[in-house]
Amino acid sequence: MGVTKQLDIVLFGDTAVGKTALVQQFVMGEFLADHIPTVTTDHYQIQKIHDSDVIDVHIYDTHNPTSRRANAIIGVFSIASRDSFQKLCAFSEYFRHIREHGAVVCLVGTHADVQPAQVSDKEICKMARHVGTRAFPICVRTSKEALKPWNFLLDQYVKPISERAIPTVEPPGTPTTPKNTMITPTCKVWAKWTGSLRSCLGRRKKRSGIWF
Repeated sequence: MGVTKQLDIVLFGDTAVGKTALVQQFVMGEFLADHIPTVTTDHYQIQKIHDSDVIDVHIYDTHNPTSRRANAIIGVFSIASRDSFQKLCAFSEYFRHIREHGAVVCLVGTHADVQPAQVSDKEICKMARHVGTRAFPICVRTSKEALKPWNFLLDQYVKPISERAIPTVEPPGTPTTPKNTMITPTCKVWAKWTGSLRSCLGRRKKRSGIWF
């Protein structure tokens, strides 16, 4: 068995987008319809064995960005809420910045089973391409779907940074991008940057993680 590693993951996004349900599927393997909404920050800890490596996973479930050292982040929005997508898209440059400095980033669109959708596949794809990562439109009620972003994070984390290839974004109905095709950032930032976010973008990478 390989060495033990620690993976600190922060989830953030708007309220009521399903962050807690997403964590519960990963930690407990079940969907709990009744749970108390997160007010500040909930902390979960679980040990996983992935590709013969033992990984101590610490998850911080919050609806606000916090000044916390971490090596991975999941940005969550609801496909049934355009407002939640727009708020998350405002952090696209931030996500891209920390990914380029060693953090593992992915995006999750919950409520993929709710119709009509308020966010199109094309918009999700653009956001993910701009950040340089993969987006997962999912239904958190289904364990198989809810585990996809977590497995992606673990796969990327155990690889050396130099070997982390930018994955193809494949929302439902979106064709695979051919190899050797240049992906141009096209995601529009709807919200203005706050002073604290500008400060975050100016921070340098720490040896054991990323401050954000």
